[in-house]
Amino acid sequence: MTLLPKNLVEMHAVGARTRERLASARQVPAFADCGLTLAGLSEARAGFTFHRHAPDMHQLLASLEGIGEVWLDNRWQLLSGGRAYFTPAGVPHAYRARPRGVWRVAWAMYAPGSPHTPRFSPANPIIIPLNPRPLALALEGLCEAVAHATGPAESELWTRLTHHLVLTALAPAQARDPRLTHLWSAVEADLVHPWTLTELSQRAGMSREALRRACQRETGRSPQRELNHRRLRRAADLLRHTSDKIAAIAARVGFGDPFAFSTAFKRARGQGPRSWRHAGAAMPSPK
Repeated sequence: MTLLPKNLVEMHAVGARTRERLASARQVPAFADCGLTLAGLSEARAGFTFHRHAPDMHQLLASLEGIGEVWLDNRWQLLSGGRAYFTPAGVPHAYRARPRGVWRVAWAMYAPGSPHTPRFSPANPIIIPLNPRPLALALEGLCEAVAHATGPAESELWTRLTHHLVLTALAPAQARDPRLTHLWSAVEADLVHPWTLTELSQRAGMSREALRRACQRETGRSPQRELNHRRLRRAADLLRHTSDKIAAIAARVGFGDPFAFSTAFKRARGQGPRSWRHAGAAMPSPK
C-alpha cells in the first residue's frame, strides 16, 4: 500500500512564484461530459508542493520542461520532460518543484464520483512515458478559450481533445480486455442495431455473465448501461453539431421512441435534448 512519511503533512501550496493557467468545470460545461473538474498548465518554482494523503480526484501530471520530484515506491523520484505521473483517487501521492529552476507541467483532474469519469485501472501512482507536447497544446487552447470567453463550442472541442490525450496516454496502463475493445468498436459502428445482451456476449466471445463482470470492471457499468451510455454520447454530439431533428437523431442512435430517448437523455445529461442543443447554440460562436 502506498503511504507518505509522517513528516509529509497534508499540503496544497502553489507557491508565490509559480504561474498557472486554469480551466475549471464551472467555466467549461463540457468538463461534465468526461468527468473533468480542473485542468491547466503550471510554471512551477520552489514552493510548489502538494502532499495529498486521501486525494478526492484522479490526476495526470505531465512534465513538459525542467525536473520535478514525485513520491513513488516510498521515495522521491525525478520527473523530467517526457514522463507523466498518474495518481488515482484515494491513494496518497506527493509532488514538488525543486529548489532551483522552473518545472513546467500540464495536468488534468477527474472526479471519481462522476458517472462520466473513465474507469481508470491503475490502483497506485505510476510514472509513464509520454510526449507531453500535444497535451500542452490542447490545454493552452482550452485555457485561451476560457480566458477570452470564446463560447462553449470552442472550449468543448479543446476539452474533448484534452480528454482524448489523457486516455491515450494511459491506454497502455489500462490493461483493457481486447475482446471488449472489439465489441464496443462493432457497437459504435452500428448503434442503431437493437443489440441484446446475448448478441453482445456472442460478439465478445464470452458468456453473458463473463461479459457483465468484464464490463463492470472496465467501465463501472453493465453491458446494457454501457450501450446506452454510448448511444446517448453520440446523440449529444449530433445535437450540438448537426441540425437534424431530434426524432431523427434518436433513431440514428438506436431509440425507436423519441419520448423514451428524451427521457433517457435528460436522466443522463440533466437536461432534455432540445435544451442541450439550445445551450450550445445560444452562446457566442468561436472567433
